[in-house]
Amino acid sequence: MPNRRIHLSRPDFTAVSSDRAAQRLTSSHFSITISSKGIGVAVVVSKKVAKSSVSRHLLKRRVREVVAPFSTDKRALIVYARPGAAALPFSEITTEIHALLQPSQI
Repeated sequence: MPNRRIHLSRPDFTAVSSDRAAQRLTSSHFSITISSKGIGVAVVVSKKVAKSSVSRHLLKRRVREVVAPFSTDKRALIVYARPGAAALPFSEITTEIHALLQPSQI
């Protein structure tokens, strides 16, 4: 389980999501916003992605576990899940997010 310190605070979430200079990376199942305006990680899963709260929370926990090694004290990450992400196994979530967060792209 990732440490609670990496969770993005609400004011930082607002600052990062409204940051026009933030870097945005997209794939077929995830969209990631990277900014230096905050510190932490947030995962957003809407009801369009997963109908039940159990599946939304499961996907959030899986994504947080994959993104935790990429969180630093210098940037904030917001991961938005897209439709179809809830049906992915953990291994595919890992490969897709690792492909987005390669050091050459950040």
